[in-house]
Amino acid sequence: MLAYYTLESRAELVKKREALPTEYELLWIHLPRIEYLEALQELLPFKVKLPRKPKAPSIHAAPDYSMFTVAAVRRERDRGYVFKHFSCIASSKALVTFGELLSEVEEIMKLHLEQPFTSIGEMVEQILLMLLGKCEEELDSVHNVLDAIDELLAKEAALERLFREVWVVKRRLRMLRRSISSMRYIAMHSYKLAEPVAKAVSNVKALLDYLSEEVSHLEDRLDVIVGMLYTLSSDRLNRVVSKLTVISAIFLPLTLIASIYGMNFQYMPELKHPYAYPAVLAAMVVLAVSLIIYFRKKGYI
Repeated sequence: MLAYYTLESRAELVKKREALPTEYELLWIHLPRIEYLEALQELLPFKVKLPRKPKAPSIHAAPDYSMFTVAAVRRERDRGYVFKHFSCIASSKALVTFGELLSEVEEIMKLHLEQPFTSIGEMVEQILLMLLGKCEEELDSVHNVLDAIDELLAKEAALERLFREVWVVKRRLRMLRRSISSMRYIAMHSYKLAEPVAKAVSNVKALLDYLSEEVSHLEDRLDVIVGMLYTLSSDRLNRVVSKLTVISAIFLPLTLIASIYGMNFQYMPELKHPYAYPAVLAAMVVLAVSLIIYFRKKGYI
């Protein structure tokens, strides 16, 4: 037997039931999966044509109920950040939600025990505010991560670590944008929903717009950081290449001298001079030291 989490405003109580109540003012049932809804079809005041797999965003209105599905971002220990679909089916007195966000749903139910819901629209509004609140928390977390990356950039920390962190943040922002966009889609098409649900969706439109602008701001900030990372990476590479070039420039004349005296000509007067070897070595040392001093004065090394 399935366990249904229900909220009954008359009883002012959240209960985990094995059977649906027969009398209620408002009823909220949350199911972890859409497949479980089939067992409730005969007990609900409306009949739902279930999709095989709900898509986000999607919206459907029928004479006796309204249904919409949005994408929610969730953090999991083993899989990182993933998408979870969250759906609402609302009639005049009953609300059915399904998705894996069970703990968040229970928080809303318990929060309103002292002041029970007065309408289905209020329930839907609180659900949307809960989903947007999670997005807002993630955006605050992204703000903190970007602040930390800025600090590491100032200290010129390991670029590989920074690039990995930037990639994670970019993925988080992309998922948050998709989640917020799915809810904005529902808000834009709220006229298709029944009046209480449509009003609830419209009430969160301002927050949706704010979060969308916040995502855009963070994406712009992330683009600036990525540009700084590439600039820093190029600068480090240029410094390495510059040092290698200076080293090559120092050894190039020395190699030329060694190559000249390595030629096998019979008549080379210096070869038989008693002080030729130390004189050439001394000249090579003086030349190398002179080049090093010159490059240091120019700031190349």
